[in-house]
Amino acid sequence: MTEGRIGKYYKGWNRGFSKNRVDPGTLSTGWVFSMAKAEWMRRTIVTNALATVLFGTQAEGVLTEGRDARGRDMVKGLVVVLPDGTRGVVKAGVVLDCTGNAEVAHMAGCSTQFLEAREFSMQGAGTTYHVLGSSYFNTDFGFLNTSDAGDLSNFARRARAGAKSGRFNVGDPSVSSRERRRIVGDVVVNERDILRRRKWSDTIMHGKSDYDMHGFSVSDALMYRERPHGTEFTADLPYRALIPAELEGVLATGLGISATRDAMPIIRMQRDVQNQGYAAGLAASAAIDAGSVRTINVRALQQELVAIGSLDGAVLTQVDESVSDSALASAVSGLATNSFDGIEKILERPADARPLLAEAYAGAADESHRLACAIALVLVGDNSHLADVIAATEAADWSKGFDFRGLGNYGRQTAPVDYLMHTLVKSGDKDVVVPVLADMIAKLGPSAKLSHFRILTRAVDDLKAPELKSALSDVVSRNASLTNKTVSSVAAIPAHDVNGGGNSADDSERTRCIVELALARALHNAGDETGTAILTAYLDDARTIYADYAALVLAAGGTADISPSAFSTSKNTHIHSDR
Repeated sequence: MTEGRIGKYYKGWNRGFSKNRVDPGTLSTGWVFSMAKAEWMRRTIVTNALATVLFGTQAEGVLTEGRDARGRDMVKGLVVVLPDGTRGVVKAGVVLDCTGNAEVAHMAGCSTQFLEAREFSMQGAGTTYHVLGSSYFNTDFGFLNTSDAGDLSNFARRARAGAKSGRFNVGDPSVSSRERRRIVGDVVVNERDILRRRKWSDTIMHGKSDYDMHGFSVSDALMYRERPHGTEFTADLPYRALIPAELEGVLATGLGISATRDAMPIIRMQRDVQNQGYAAGLAASAAIDAGSVRTINVRALQQELVAIGSLDGAVLTQVDESVSDSALASAVSGLATNSFDGIEKILERPADARPLLAEAYAGAADESHRLACAIALVLVGDNSHLADVIAATEAADWSKGFDFRGLGNYGRQTAPVDYLMHTLVKSGDKDVVVPVLADMIAKLGPSAKLSHFRILTRAVDDLKAPELKSALSDVVSRNASLTNKTVSSVAAIPAHDVNGGGNSADDSERTRCIVELALARALHNAGDETGTAILTAYLDDARTIYADYAALVLAAGGTADISPSAFSTSKNTHIHSDR
């Protein structure tokens, strides 16, 4: 937020610490916001907090001492290296991990989330440029692992090679990345929590944005629910999402909090992250007095946040909220519009939703309503009307679909044919759906949309049917242009430095690579050596994020299970978000 050049706000909760402290302080310091904000923060920290700022200092390890009553490692400080090479320990009552990558929590042994073997999915990243007098420069032209020095270097070199003449500070160390490594906390906020604006007893931040995905979502709820540009969601963040589940003495903030990737677009706006950071600082101070980050007086913290305007007063009486009977009934009745608004509530209570959906299907006034109910029934484990979904799939418009798009990407990235095929996969009824899906796979080729490849390669993974493997293998053997997209050296990214504009050249590159990785993953997991060979080639790709993904899939063990639970307890590695 201080070195990056996206200095102007997009969305966010325009109240509280951000509005009342950060914005006036920035404006009073200078008119190039990124520079002014950095200087205001420095002055505030040094003057008001009586703190010492160690410039050019790196944390390379974590000091832990003993375990708490629950067996969690107790973090007591950081191992740091000063610019002159001096190495030592800075002890702390509480460590605030503001790295944005959950670096401290990761080094201390906390389970984290990032890449998922099930499917390559990542929000796009860019790099920022110094344009004199400008407070805003926003790009999206690649994927990036900001915890990987090699990936950062290659990313910057590609950007520099393709930038217009006259740009300087190309490859700024503060890249514009939107998805990073995240902790697994005491609570993992998921996309269903966001969509229904779940209330929490320990809310410390209100997030506000539209679904600015910079890519595509992967969860069931967002596979079906449309969210047009301009449709804003307001979501609450619980304090427990800042607490690493396996540690004591650490709070993580920013893009490193405990949330699934599909939840993050609503809770990562600058205004909201600033409000969140302020809350985390207050909590850390309270934890020193309380003796634990888990035993602070959360209501007292919330009262302070209400007083400054960061929170609505209603949070002071809220408890952890579940989907009520009336909310569930309303979600089921809402299927009459076939918009799938409320599908997240149905997925939260599948057993209770089944009889309501069956009744809605029987009383549906038209075919569209019946189909929506039939789809929802499959998602909650009832295949009674699977025939309706099959008929709709076979009649759906194959030409409709989505390729990858970074900037300006807000809505559902699946066409009806995509979510219908996904519904067939979710049914698990191989005898009925495999022939239909095999016919769909046969349609894949160079002109097919990325969204079709995504759904159908996941079908091969999930259903493990030899017929689907054979059909996919035939597609690859017939279409050589779908493969061989790896690169061994850094190449320029053309036309990528238009402020706020899309980049069709790199969107196309990313589409081609995601397609190839999806094909390779599905074939490899089905025991086809062609997929293994493609993944092995990607291990040497100059775009390290693709190499990392290939290594992750290969490490999963070929035909081993990579279902949503496969990485849910991995330590120092990856987990799969709740579907």
